[in-house]
Amino acid sequence: MTQMTDMTRASAAVRCAPSSPGTGGTDLLIEATEARTVRLGPGLTKFRPGEGLSATKRAELAAAIDAIDRGLSRTASPEEIEEAFFQLDAVRVSARDCDTERTVRAWLGLCIDLPAAAFAAAIGAILKGEAKGVPPRFMPTLDQVCAEARAQAERMALQRGRLARLLAMEEASPVPTERQLTPAERAALEAKLATIRRRGREAFAGPDAPRRREGPSPAASVAAECAGRRAAREMGR
Repeated sequence: MTQMTDMTRASAAVRCAPSSPGTGGTDLLIEATEARTVRLGPGLTKFRPGEGLSATKRAELAAAIDAIDRGLSRTASPEEIEEAFFQLDAVRVSARDCDTERTVRAWLGLCIDLPAAAFAAAIGAILKGEAKGVPPRFMPTLDQVCAEARAQAERMALQRGRLARLLAMEEASPVPTERQLTPAERAALEAKLATIRRRGREAFAGPDAPRRREGPSPAASVAAECAGRRAAREMGR
């Protein structure tokens, strides 16, 4: 095939952008929605109070799930595969001895069972130079195309799981706040506490309360008596 200049390839790439639903918009939708959640414990995540899903947001998530389901349930058509091949062939360098007709037949034989959305996303990633292990200037091999399509299918399946979890997620209950006492309530509480303290002192000082003993303690009286007896015996000697 006749090789194209870099400028011609660049303009062709703009004209040949794939018509598949991209996953970048879905990633942004998921990340923006997950930013409104809070992890309450192991395996327990909920939307923050007041940030649960509105009807509009719920419909948006459901539509994203439906788009993924439709894209993965249908396999790529021969027309889509041929269009993808020529999109890449227009902007990538092919081998000089490449037989276009035979190469297209090989593509049809191997790509026909790939999910349509994953195949289109793979072609888009290759055109943008984002496909892992695919040289940015040269025509990818069939193995590289199929590997990228399988990676895109896995990515879409993960997206669907995250979307489904968000749809089923509950909103956390508001955390109760401690009620502050008004000045009047605080004054009434302090008066009640003062009354309780006063009654407690009066009960302790009542007729049945233990009284302070007047005079020396029993131990001091015994010691004084013993000392007096010793003094009397010494005087009598």
